Amino acid sequence: MMGAEDEKLKQRLKEIIAIESDKGIDPGSISDDEPLFGEASVIELDSLDILQLSMAIYKEYNLKITGSNDARRAFTSVNSLANEIKSR
Repeated sequence: MMGAEDEKLKQRLKEIIAIESDKGIDPGSISDDEPLFGEASVIELDSLDILQLSMAIYKEYNLKITGSNDARRAFTSVNSLANEIKSR
């Protein structure tokens, strides 16, 4: 059951990323371990996108991600973001 819940969480996070980044990204095209920002990122999220995502994550999961180090770690990939949500 946990595997199905994990997949549901990751799918929802991909939808949030697609909506909040406003870059016309298909949620299905985002892989679980793909970098979300930085030079290695195909999605190319920037600091404004991360701020918007942080607010959306707070609204949906009541999880505050504050500080650049915490945000950088949490928004490394969909997997890292899902792990952050599950661990709190």
